[in-house]
Amino acid sequence: MLILRLSLFLPLISGYKILIYAPKFAYSHLHFLGSIADTLVRSGHDVVMFVPELDPLLKSNGSTLARSVVKPFRLNDTSKSDSFKKTVWIRNWESLAQIFALFSIFAKEQAEQCRAVLADEKILDGLRAEHFDLGITEFWTECGFAVFDKIGLINIVGALATGLMEFMNAEIGLDFQPSYMTTQFTKYSDKMSYMERVDNLITFLIALAMRNFYSASIFDQAVGPYIRKDFSVKEKMKSCSFIFVNSDELLAFPQPINHKIVYVGGIAVKQPKPLSEKLQYTLESASDGAVLVSFGTMVSSADMPKEMEDSFLAVFRKLSKVKFIWKYENESDTKDDPPNLIRRQWIPQMDLLVHRNLRAFITHGGLNSITEAVNVGVPLMVVPLFGDQWKNAQAIKKRGVGVIVDRRDLSEETITTALEALLSERYQLRAKHLAKMIRSKPMTPQERVVKYTEFAAEFGPITNFNPASLTLNVFQFYMLDILIPFIVFALIFLYFIFRLVVWTLRCILHQSSSIGKAKEE
Repeated sequence: MLILRLSLFLPLISGYKILIYAPKFAYSHLHFLGSIADTLVRSGHDVVMFVPELDPLLKSNGSTLARSVVKPFRLNDTSKSDSFKKTVWIRNWESLAQIFALFSIFAKEQAEQCRAVLADEKILDGLRAEHFDLGITEFWTECGFAVFDKIGLINIVGALATGLMEFMNAEIGLDFQPSYMTTQFTKYSDKMSYMERVDNLITFLIALAMRNFYSASIFDQAVGPYIRKDFSVKEKMKSCSFIFVNSDELLAFPQPINHKIVYVGGIAVKQPKPLSEKLQYTLESASDGAVLVSFGTMVSSADMPKEMEDSFLAVFRKLSKVKFIWKYENESDTKDDPPNLIRRQWIPQMDLLVHRNLRAFITHGGLNSITEAVNVGVPLMVVPLFGDQWKNAQAIKKRGVGVIVDRRDLSEETITTALEALLSERYQLRAKHLAKMIRSKPMTPQERVVKYTEFAAEFGPITNFNPASLTLNVFQFYMLDILIPFIVFALIFLYFIFRLVVWTLRCILHQSSSIGKAKEE
């Protein structure tokens, strides 16, 4: 009887086997997927992180609790990605030429890596033998879907380490309206002028073409010999039961979504740990507050142009009562530093942000950094550099918890003005209010990840949430198959009306002329 009773609870306590495809190309993406993995492991599930290496400088595998399968890989040519990191401070990443260059680098590196992964039958056989219940992969990379297809894993949940991406909406069944929904590559808010909407529309169409044609063709050419002929990344994306989006609905710009979208912004926010003695003393002694300066892991402060660095140092000297902690990759370059500045090659970002005396955060606008700051109520000065950082910055500005300073406008005056505003009571109160709202949401991001993953693992692939729009082509979706014939018919009809009016007028004029001539005779 005891055995029978215990067996009734086995389905409740036995975990699912979950595979997460997490290529090592950017810390923020790896950390996001690793946080999902750790959350699921804590809930009793058997999680494997498949981590194909792309950036050898990333030492972490993303997760501290899940099993890891690492695929070593080295690019044949790293010059372009290295050049990107070195020149990120000076390039105009809002220009279409630079957007294309960024797309090209990413697409070619991902395709080269994916070819190596799909050619490794030993690793694929090992994954296939695990008989996973569910796979999780990012929409950013097509390779995860190809790997799952190769090992026979059809039950998939998608993920986005960024917010919702405009050129992925079609695979989710969502519309994209450039009139108020900004792309990842423009610098506008959701309220745009006429010319801003024109630019936003053009950028959207070009990004869509680059994703659907240029990037897709590079992927197909690279991995074609290793996948079945009728394999379709788009169809695999459409089959996802849910999509975990690393964005907080209280911060992101509002837009229409469907039941497949699950906001899990904050899942990657780390639990704070005690600070070192020196950092703890620095913050405790900062009676007028402290400011954290960090531009993430992909961008080096040491590569910043000297005039920009000099502007920051001038501000630090001017605000001498405020302590500054700067993530700076070259600690030896400190001879001109004011006494209220500490430089560190690495900083415990979240541990610093939670301290009561940390009053502001100067950041590049990466989604993870912004999410950490808003979760603990620290206002931000955002200096967007590339990608989705302008969009993130505009969301911060819209919520009233931060200011934007264009990197091309960085000067002693603009930085001072921004920091003085952030240190004011108005910004401090707004930031604390937003943080309280986020903490008070009915479900935590961890609860959402666990509940939706378990639901998908048990019942997936779930088609109940697939809108009919997924089966429509672009002409049907935007009703062009109706509007175009209607407009053509209307133009033809107006043309015949015009011809009829002209013919009638001619008849009247001809008749009037004939009557006039008759009277004269």
